[in-house]
Amino acid sequence: MRSKVVFEEDHVEKTGLQIRAELYWYSKIRKHGVDRAPKFLALVHDEEGDTIGLERIYSEPLPSHSIEAIVYEIDSAVRAIGSIPLYIAPPDPYTLSQIVASNMRRYSYLFEEESSYRLMRHLEEPATLASLSSVASFSHGDLSVDNVLWDGGAIFVDPLYDLYFYSSWLDDVAAFMTSIEIGLMQRKWQEAEFYASLVIALEEKYADQSLLPLLRVCRMIRSIERIEDEEVRREVSVRIAEDIRRIA
Repeated sequence: MRSKVVFEEDHVEKTGLQIRAELYWYSKIRKHGVDRAPKFLALVHDEEGDTIGLERIYSEPLPSHSIEAIVYEIDSAVRAIGSIPLYIAPPDPYTLSQIVASNMRRYSYLFEEESSYRLMRHLEEPATLASLSSVASFSHGDLSVDNVLWDGGAIFVDPLYDLYFYSSWLDDVAAFMTSIEIGLMQRKWQEAEFYASLVIALEEKYADQSLLPLLRVCRMIRSIERIEDEEVRREVSVRIAEDIRRIA
């Protein structure tokens, strides 16, 4: 369950079952001096549960920034958050293959059996699991383009960090990129050329990260349940099948 957001004059109040996890995330990055989130104002306990108060951020439109500046900001932010120490051992990367397998079973009508088999076999290879472990880190957990605000720099909101699920700064990059790609398929923005160019710039930035294509495929599969339009779902599934053929 995601949080409910209530806008006040000078701050944002959020309520819901996700509050404790979000409070942990906001507190942790502040503790380590990473200035990439709204300031935590208060935690209120009431009969309806917990409420978190956050500084209100007035976001600038993404296309008002240069692509070079956006790539720099995203890279700096995910690496800064990824450098925050983990106090427990990183979750087993096998948890990633479990959720991917679950989504592919749930939407099996979208995927050919051969594609599903090839991806799962690749995800569970010892070499792949070792590579995933090598980039495991603290992260945002749900870094879609909608969860990045711009106020003189990148500000991250609505974290979905789970102590017991695989996380990585590189997976945050994958989430950001795939959310833009899906947004383009949904014809979400008038500035489609700008967003397409941003994806290309990010691909160039992370050309040396061999795991990124795999993480992007996994993110697309994990995002299918959020897509309401069946035609777009099928378009995404075709893209997933093409990517699986390239990487697995």
